[in-house]
Amino acid sequence: ALALLAVVVLALIAAASAGGKGAKRRIVPLTEDSFEKETSTGNWLLLYHDGKGKRQQTAMRELLAMQEEQRAAFPLLLGIVDCREDEDLCLDAGFKTSARPAFALLREQIKGFVAKVGDASTGEGLMKEVERVLLGDVVDLDRSHFPHLHLGPVTGSSDDLPWIVMFKNNFCMHCRMFLPEWVKWAKTVRNKLHVAVVDCGKAPRVCAAHGIEVTPTVVLFPSEGAEGIVYDKSRQWNVFFENYGPDALQAFVAESTASHKHDEL
Repeated sequence: ALALLAVVVLALIAAASAGGKGAKRRIVPLTEDSFEKETSTGNWLLLYHDGKGKRQQTAMRELLAMQEEQRAAFPLLLGIVDCREDEDLCLDAGFKTSARPAFALLREQIKGFVAKVGDASTGEGLMKEVERVLLGDVVDLDRSHFPHLHLGPVTGSSDDLPWIVMFKNNFCMHCRMFLPEWVKWAKTVRNKLHVAVVDCGKAPRVCAAHGIEVTPTVVLFPSEGAEGIVYDKSRQWNVFFENYGPDALQAFVAESTASHKHDEL
């Protein structure tokens, strides 16, 4: 067992030096000396381990699987902390010996925030939990919410605020770059409208039913059960972040909701 674990650890360290076009996501060994500098920017998924037992081997394999995953919704950096060498880092993160191995998430722009994610003994739900934490105020919708947007019972929402939904694919570069900005914008419009995403890779029938042929596509649902209003600005890269910036999205919401209310009269 120890020999197998040694092979896995060596593979992780070797992966840390991989680079180039099409390369796997790097896994960075972190130490007390390098931790603060390395993790100062970006979203980090970290594995805290002490190199013993089957649970450690399972966690190592799960991190390797995350390295292979090229369709993650968010840009995600991977790191590994050896608690045998840097015990203080593990204790500072709240992981005593009995709690290891453990996966934790460092969110960009939230200094010192560490959230335990997934189950390091089985790897179940790891990516789903990472995306849930990173989405923040954005609601992750699936086919159970459609064809009518009856979201109140599902999300706990009992208001009549509009919903704006981004239909995306994780392999879409525009989507991957835009999603963090979408999450930031969601915080600024809290209590004014609900912001959501639909992953067309996971819910293809939903996207097909709404005529989604290109991602990202933004659709506003001004009221429950209403037809969606598609935001059809150019996605050309040189104007994308201008067309899909906070001011442009806010103007689209204001104009579309006003038009919808007029049509209802």
